[in-house]
Amino acid sequence: MMNKITNSFLVFDMGDKITSSDEAYACTTTKNEIGPVGRSILSVQKVDSEGDEVVRYGENVRFVTNPYIFSKPLYLMSTQITPQTYASSQGTKGLLKSKPVYNTVWRIIPIEGNASPLIGQPVQANSMLIIEHCATREFLANDLINYGNDFGVEFEVSAKKYTVRQKA
Repeated sequence: MMNKITNSFLVFDMGDKITSSDEAYACTTTKNEIGPVGRSILSVQKVDSEGDEVVRYGENVRFVTNPYIFSKPLYLMSTQITPQTYASSQGTKGLLKSKPVYNTVWRIIPIEGNASPLIGQPVQANSMLIIEHCATREFLANDLINYGNDFGVEFEVSAKKYTVRQKA
């Protein structure tokens, strides 16, 4: 997955275990075009098993790591780091968690928003879209806030709403 605003790719670091959470690992972005490697491949898993296997706009999904990166599936989630601490970008922190709890549920929304006629239509590969965290209604995002790890300097992932503030 790529963030078109920051031109960075979603990746994870299995060596960076988050100790303040129940078995969770760091999720970051990188500007390096690393291609399809173990730490950049996620699958989309529908939460509701009703209907067909096609992922559609507006449906609840989970993003799951590939089976070769770790001994069990890990799910992309958003959470506060501690009750008083959020991500540096002031959103909730993006992590990988070992349990498919509600904080791992996301909704895929067309770039035009929830009023789009695309709601209910199949999501096409390489489409620009919004990924909304169901529990907080914040968007999967990243800023260019440095996050040092075994791969060098990457960037923090969060869930946050970005709005334009204008005078009325």
